[in-house]
Amino acid sequence: MAPTLCALLCFMGLCWCRLTWAQEDASRRPSLTAEPGLVIPRGQPVSFRCQGPPGTKLYRLKEELRQQFMDLPAAEGRGLFSVETAPNTAGNYSCQYKIQTVWSEPSNTLQLVVTGLYEPPSLSALPGPNVTAGQNVTLRCQTELWFSSAALAKDGETVGFGSALHTGPGSRTDFLLAAVSDAQQGRYRCYSFHGAASAEWSSPSAPVELRLTETFSESKERTLDAAALDYTVGNLVRLILAGLVLVLLGILLIEHWQSSRRHKQQLREPCLSSLSRPAPEVEVKEEMKEGRKERRKK
Repeated sequence: MAPTLCALLCFMGLCWCRLTWAQEDASRRPSLTAEPGLVIPRGQPVSFRCQGPPGTKLYRLKEELRQQFMDLPAAEGRGLFSVETAPNTAGNYSCQYKIQTVWSEPSNTLQLVVTGLYEPPSLSALPGPNVTAGQNVTLRCQTELWFSSAALAKDGETVGFGSALHTGPGSRTDFLLAAVSDAQQGRYRCYSFHGAASAEWSSPSAPVELRLTETFSESKERTLDAAALDYTVGNLVRLILAGLVLVLLGILLIEHWQSSRRHKQQLREPCLSSLSRPAPEVEVKEEMKEGRKERRKK
């Protein structure tokens, strides 16, 4: 009901409309936001803003687990609450606004997580931080202390939770990234904490930068190309070896032919020398002839 109409009716003695108007406005739920975020290191402030309709006189910020609340007049802070983070400030928050004497319904709930309350875990990538698109990679969050759960954050935003496996005094949580794509590249950290819904976390681990080196199809094509190249090189080596063997056999055949030829010549030379030498009977006859000629001359 419009305020002008309510004022007219109140002047006529029907002031109940003012309360009805306040109740109608208070039926709208406020909105609650947090800056700079909801995962805040211990000791740093966080700002909660509760947004209500015009006419709001009072805002209330409430921590649900401990039933603690803070009231702030709308004229002073316009629904902006500043909270110093500490172990006792971690938890779920909602807000309300008040118009006249009527409180609104609670807003949406935000969980404030305070980090830096325990020693940091270690984070590693298996098989490594440089992976091929389309393949699987496991991010392992490990700590030497006993924790029941772990959280995984990418570029400052929480992207997953997991239960811990206990290895002796320590604990380990594996986060599987299946069929890694370009959207999953980034800087990852992990946190350890007690209880599935706890808002009190450890300090963050050292970052792990996940990078894609190539796509799975490119890797497969490269493997096939490498196999084809190896096959071609192998064939070329075989051809060269076969050529060398043929050349060697040719050299051996030529050497054998020349050796046989020299051997035949050596066998033929004694026969020729024996044929060119005069027979002994001819030599005797010639000597007898020469002797006769000399006797005649005398």
